[in-house]
Formats: sequence, structure tokens, C-alpha cells
Amino acid sequence: TGSYKIDVVVKIIEICSSEKYALLSDFAWYMDVLVILARTRGIESNCTKQQSLKQKQQQQQQRREVGPLISSQIIDVALRVLPVRAYTVRRMISVLLQDGKEANQNSHHVSSGTFGMTTTFHMMPEVLPAAGWIVGEYASLIDEAVTMEVEDGDGDDEDELKQYDSSSMGTYHAIIQALTDPSNIDSTIATTQSIYIQAAMKVFAAATTARSCKDSELEASVSRLNIYLPIYMQSMDTEVQERAFTAHRLMESFGLISISSKSEHVPPLQLIKNDDESESSNDTRQNGASNSDDLLNLVVTSPVDMPKKTLSDSNVNHNSITGSTAAKSRHASETFKYLLIPEHMKPISAKAQRKKRQSAPANIQAALEADVNLSVFSKLLDGDRS
Repeated sequence: TGSYKIDVVVKIIEICSSEKYALLSDFAWYMDVLVILARTRGIESNCTKQQSLKQKQQQQQQRREVGPLISSQIIDVALRVLPVRAYTVRRMISVLLQDGKEANQNSHHVSSGTFGMTTTFHMMPEVLPAAGWIVGEYASLIDEAVTMEVEDGDGDDEDELKQYDSSSMGTYHAIIQALTDPSNIDSTIATTQSIYIQAAMKVFAAATTARSCKDSELEASVSRLNIYLPIYMQSMDTEVQERAFTAHRLMESFGLISISSKSEHVPPLQLIKNDDESESSNDTRQNGASNSDDLLNLVVTSPVDMPKKTLSDSNVNHNSITGSTAAKSRHASETFKYLLIPEHMKPISAKAQRKKRQSAPANIQAALEADVNLSVFSKLLDGDRS
């Protein structure tokens, strides 16, 4: 039953992670176990009618906790265990390329499971953001992850890690395809989409410096971002929209995407008027009258003169760089790396944090231990009360 599966999953994770993973000697095996648990079916299935209301509520609460528990364990192992980090990236690439693709294609039958029964790829939705974050955060390890030697039966070979669909040009392009697939809008929540967009840009930044990434793969990656980022720029979620817009403008600033190219694929969100309305609005603007529908003065009646940046305003004019898209991408690789691929995150234990705090200068310690002065908000509070 579903509750029994939940208890087994929770107990496995509890035993393996107890006492800071003291019982574990093979973290690659544990990562495989976590992926298998994330693919387990029935944990999120519906409650039966015979159960009482209290049992249903408890079971639903347990099911909501299993996905985040597995996700947090995957991230924790990736952060803490350096020797298995590349292998974790490999497994997460498999999650994005195989499980994500099958989820977006309504879970086609793809493999033979236990006892020869036909199974489908299945992945808990809570694990997908962790997979996207790990692949993006450790994008510099993608080459090592794909080419590393692993034991037989790990479930993914090197060829599978380079293929998302028939048009995939390589691993980097395939990952960007998976992260920017428009079907993610329907199959994933907004927080997952925002993580995917950020991860896609980090993977592209790593591709610009990777020797294994050919020029054709780089150009295909740029084309993919050019086509599908504008779709996410029109998302109803502000975080998704902002990340997609920032990524698109960053590509534009390096001359990788022309400013007018986004209108060739996705029309901008705007009011659609018929011919009579358009003619009347044009007459109104020519006569200098205000548009009654434009209450916030959002319609620009005349072109705005924007100051143009000269070569003296910046050290490098990226649009002046001649050559192919791949050459421009590699020329901007250092900037992409600086902006998108910082130093890897390092977990700091609570004990180390206390030690670092105690070693701080006396004035900083006093400031940290001092009570918060709420009097600075007195004017705001008085204004609200009045």
C-alpha cells in the first residue's frame, strides 16, 4: 500500500543519513538509491475510500514530505561529498534528459522493469528542481560526469546522456533543450521553471569554455535559447518572467541574439485592435488628443530619443566582434563564467559558524549580539495607526 511504501522510504533515508552518514561507505550507491526512491510509484497515489478522514490527512501529509525529503538528501550529498559530486551530476543529467522527457511525453513505455514487467520513467516533481539546480551549480563537471567510468547497470550510458531528442547536438545542447522545453510550463510549477531557466544559462556558460563542446553545438544552444526564452518571458509568474528576460537581455548584450529576433518567434503581449480602431487611434494621436483607453499613459505617441552608448563608454563593444555565433560565445566566456558560475557552495556546520562568530572583532560581535532597535520604525507605525 501507499502508506507502507512511505514508511519504507522514510526508514531507508533515516538509517542512511543518521549520525551525519556515519553508516555509509559508498555514496554513489546511496545516490542510486535516492534516484530509485524518487522513481517509486504509488507514494503519491490517491487514498482509498475505506480510509478514515484522519488516516487520509495523515497519509497525504506523509506524501507531501517524502518528495522534499528525497530532494534535500540529493542536494545535501552533492554539497557535502566531493568525490561523488560528478557522479551526482551524471545522475541528475539522466533525470532531466530521460525522466523529464518521458514526463513531458506522457510517460511512454521505455524499459523493462522488475520481473520483466514493462515500466515507464516516473519522477517525483519535487526532485526535478534539485536536479536542475545541481546540474546548473556544477555545470563545470558535466564533461567529467559524462565521460566517467561507472559500473554496469547504473541505468544510463554516455550516449543516453547526449540525447534529448533527434535534434540534440551534444550533452550541453541536450540539457538546455530539457531545461527550456515549452512543455515544462504545463508539467512543472513556476518555482521549478525559474530554477530551470537559471540552470540553462549556467550550462550555456559552461559550454562556452568546454573544449568538448563543438561550434555547431554552441550555435544550436544559442538558437534554442533564442527561440524559447521569449516564451518564458510571457509567463504569469514574475520570477520566471524576470529570469527569462534577464537571460535574454544578457544574450542580446553580447550580440548572440539580435534585438529584433524575439519578435520573429513569439509575438509580444499587446492589445490587438481591428482596422477601424487602429485608424481612429492613429487619427487621435496625429491630432494630439489623448487616448481615453490609455489611462496610465502607457502608449508611446512618439519615438523616445535614447542616449546611444559609444565605444568610449565601455571597454568592450561585444556587438562589434565579427565571426560566427560560436566565436562570439567563446569570446564572452569569461564574462559568462564570472556572472553565472561562481565558486561552488560549501556547507558550513553550526559549530563552524559559532567558531567563526566568536573569532570576529569585538565591535562586530557587539553589533551581532545587540538587540534590534525598533524605534527606527516608529514613524511608520505611527502613520499606520493614524
